Amino acid sequence: HRDLHLSIRRQRQMCIRDRVSFGIEAMNLDWDFRMNGYVPTNMDPQLVPGTSASAIFTGNNIVVRSNQERAFGGLDGEIGRLLWSNVPCCCCCDNDGNWRSSLDAELRAFAGGYYFNNSAEGSEEISGPRARTELRLYDLTMLGEGSRLPLEGFLPHLPDRN
Repeated sequence: HRDLHLSIRRQRQMCIRDRVSFGIEAMNLDWDFRMNGYVPTNMDPQLVPGTSASAIFTGNNIVVRSNQERAFGGLDGEIGRLLWSNVPCCCCCDNDGNWRSSLDAELRAFAGGYYFNNSAEGSEEISGPRARTELRLYDLTMLGEGSRLPLEGFLPHLPDRN
């Protein structure tokens, strides 16, 4: 499976950020590869409604908080591998009554990274590694045939890049 997507998004969440995003992914039964890019279309600072600029003392430091945000552009990507899968036992198998014999599930692990920057003076880049695991449960009785329930864990949490 290969997929290429492009989206143009204008989002209202606390402020307006305009961006174009693009991505590519390639998958087979054992491996997943994803890469996403984000390009801001508006580099002007945006006011964050309901906030004001402030300066506060924290210990021996003065922390200045702005009421403006700027869009960040960048990339994130990951490669993943199937670690374990269990196909439910069919009618021709010896069903021992064990719950695992009817479980349709797989466990995957992913590793990757991210890099985001902004051209504004004094703005710092945001970059680092990222890892996650995903347990996918299929065809759960309570959710019906064809259902899929993914459970994920992330290290570290990826910063908001919208």
